[in-house]
Amino acid sequence: MAGYDHRRQRFGHRYRYGRDHLNQHRQGIRHGHRRRRTPGKSASHKKRPLNRRQVLIYAAAGVGVVVLLVALSAYRAISLARHDLAKAQAYASIGIDKPQLLLSERGRQRVANALADVHHETKHAAKSVNSSISLKVVGFLPVVGSQARGVRQLVNDLNDEAAVGQDVVHHLRKLLDGSQATAIDLPELRAAASAMAKAEATLAPLSRSGGGLVGPIHGARARFNVANDHVVGLMHDGVKVAGVVNAMLGGDGDKTYLVVGENNAEMREQGAVLSWALMHTTAGHYRVDNAASIGALSLKQPVDFPLPASTNEVFGPLQPTLIWQSTNAWADFPRSGALMADMYAAKKHEQVDGVVAVDVPTLQAILKLTGPVQVPGIDQPVSNANASAILLNRLYQQFPRGDQQERQDLIAATAQAAIDKLQGSSIDPARLAKALFAAAEGRHLLIYDANPSTQAVAAHYGVSGAVDAKPYTSFLLAAESGVAAKLDYYVRVKEQMNVRLQADGGAFVTTKVTLVNTAPKNAKPSYALGGGPGSEYSPGQYRARLYYWTPRGSFGAGSLPESGLELTPAVTTVDPSSTKTITFQTSIRKLVTDGEVRLDLLPQPRLHATKVDVTLNPGPWRVKHGALSRHAVLTKTFTPTWKVRR
Repeated sequence: MAGYDHRRQRFGHRYRYGRDHLNQHRQGIRHGHRRRRTPGKSASHKKRPLNRRQVLIYAAAGVGVVVLLVALSAYRAISLARHDLAKAQAYASIGIDKPQLLLSERGRQRVANALADVHHETKHAAKSVNSSISLKVVGFLPVVGSQARGVRQLVNDLNDEAAVGQDVVHHLRKLLDGSQATAIDLPELRAAASAMAKAEATLAPLSRSGGGLVGPIHGARARFNVANDHVVGLMHDGVKVAGVVNAMLGGDGDKTYLVVGENNAEMREQGAVLSWALMHTTAGHYRVDNAASIGALSLKQPVDFPLPASTNEVFGPLQPTLIWQSTNAWADFPRSGALMADMYAAKKHEQVDGVVAVDVPTLQAILKLTGPVQVPGIDQPVSNANASAILLNRLYQQFPRGDQQERQDLIAATAQAAIDKLQGSSIDPARLAKALFAAAEGRHLLIYDANPSTQAVAAHYGVSGAVDAKPYTSFLLAAESGVAAKLDYYVRVKEQMNVRLQADGGAFVTTKVTLVNTAPKNAKPSYALGGGPGSEYSPGQYRARLYYWTPRGSFGAGSLPESGLELTPAVTTVDPSSTKTITFQTSIRKLVTDGEVRLDLLPQPRLHATKVDVTLNPGPWRVKHGALSRHAVLTKTFTPTWKVRR
């Protein structure tokens, strides 16, 4: 049915006189209206007042228009802020996605410029949301208001983070640009530490609750909190590390450290100690001198150094308190470092402030920065590429029998030459710090400090060599040489772990250890390959002392507590150019914690890093996501983790 319209009617006429009138128009019913008189035409005429329905309609329309205008204005403010923040994120990604830029002065300048741009954009975004009256008005509305307040707060938090980040980078640039590889500007180090402490205090409260926020705003707040917590952690760590560096480099008084060289061709838990030197630190500068063979520190009688009963039971026969090569047979380097300091004091009648252990891979990392060094007595330059072959194999061929003093002196001289070249170089200190940290991650560089507070920080950040930082999840496998030869240069280690979960959260762990001996067959007796008159082993035959440290409270056949964990020893022999596999069975009382299975596999600092395969057999548990098998080369601690549920 066609509707009805008056010949002449005003816009919206249908809706002016209520529902009955509207239905007349919709149903096509003809009708008329009394002509209205204007007030001027009749004194008795009175304007008809609006009825309640009309008042409500007009009021609602007015409020709707106002709300729409306010919302559009607020949306415009948010859009402007969003545009600025997108640009800020693009600038910030320069420093986040390319951390290698921090390793050079030019790169740090680029990061500083990017952070300045980040701060510029976040200031614009903050101005957009803070000056928007519409956004403030919207803030009083239910539900929508909490979202508006959340946007304003998030933008201002981003601006605050950009400001303090810019300040921290400014101080770090001054520190690194004013330092050298062997000379750190300690006043700038302390200023940078102060800036990081201030940043930590400023940023920590910015990780706010996202309760009440929804959609993209909730997601943005959650992402900000994760990133902010990470930055707060970095600032906290930076303050602690700066304190240790300041102390070790003589910021609180001159220090002297014993530097021991560990030989990876003759493994203990680390390499056997065969050389030594002294490192002196004064007001941020350090130098290394007196490099010599460990024979110069030989003792006539053991030092009075008490060992735990179980440690003495396993390692006591190696005479670790008398023989330097046995001081690091166990896994706990803090104990080894303290023992070495006592042995040095007994020989030299002077105290050291700590011990720094370095091996050939650490030396290679330094040579990669300095370039090759020429050492009298070695017929070619020693470089990152050939250092292990020369120092751990060719020198043994050059000095096959008899007195090894000259060979040991050449190793010490190579280390001294690398340090001397480092001291005279313009290598960026950030590059050196990165290389040394990587060496520490693989336990090739270990530090013991006699100062308990400094030692505690070193332990917290994993450079002390302590293996019980996570005592209920840590595993460490060490293959140690038990033959008078230098065969670890030829030995490779592979580890296969099968972790079978039990209903009570415990686990049975089966670990198969395969030793691959690549030493040549039918070789003649030599100092490197062993054999010869009086030896019970043929040339190239490797006698392995295997030590398997498992989590505290675990149990294996013949296990006992040691180095804060549980130790199971074993012995096997591997012929040249052959392999041998032995198996360890370990029972762990509790491995599932808060719905998570976590293993921390620590590296033995071998020349050739151990390869490991880990497979989880969940049994009655269900794995939420992720592959059951994980693989790694242990150049640093490997932490396979699974989320599980019943």
